Amino acid sequence: MYKNKFRLSGSAAAILALSTTAFSGTVLAEQQPDFNYIGVAAENNNEYSGSDTGLRFEASYELQDRYFLSGYYRTLGNNGFSNDDFNSFAVKGGRYFGLADGLTADFSVKAGNVDYDVDDSNFYGIEANLRQRIGMFEVHGGLGWVDYTDGGTDTQYIVGGRAFITPALAIGVDFNDSEFGEGWLLTARYHW
Repeated sequence: MYKNKFRLSGSAAAILALSTTAFSGTVLAEQQPDFNYIGVAAENNNEYSGSDTGLRFEASYELQDRYFLSGYYRTLGNNGFSNDDFNSFAVKGGRYFGLADGLTADFSVKAGNVDYDVDDSNFYGIEANLRQRIGMFEVHGGLGWVDYTDGGTDTQYIVGGRAFITPALAIGVDFNDSEFGEGWLLTARYHW
């Protein structure tokens, strides 16, 4: 119980720091984030017992009027990328709002399944994220809440940044707390 409270405090401080950075000084922002993309991430997660590396595949598609659908598939293993001992997937639907030039908030609901090799559970939840685009860079952070049908609830977060090498290709680093605990992700996305 104490551990979850500490995570929330740490994630709240990170979101506050990103928000303060986004609102301070002159912002050289370009456009609102593009919600049409496919991506892949290499993941390092040492917190979850018996699992440390994996891959995450994700995609998002923007519908009309700033609504979007997105989803991901993750596989983690204890012997590198080839051993998929733990898997999860989720589908999300949400809406984003432009708050200022380059600053966007999005809110979504999600549902999915996580397989811990022996046990598995369905889950559903909500998320809220902030993104700030400054020139070729984007910083982002978010908070989420998940309820596992075969377990308890969890507060999750993500903090990270991306650099757009071209208008369509971005690479980045994220730190998140997810259904597999805390971990680092090296990300690559192609936007269209």
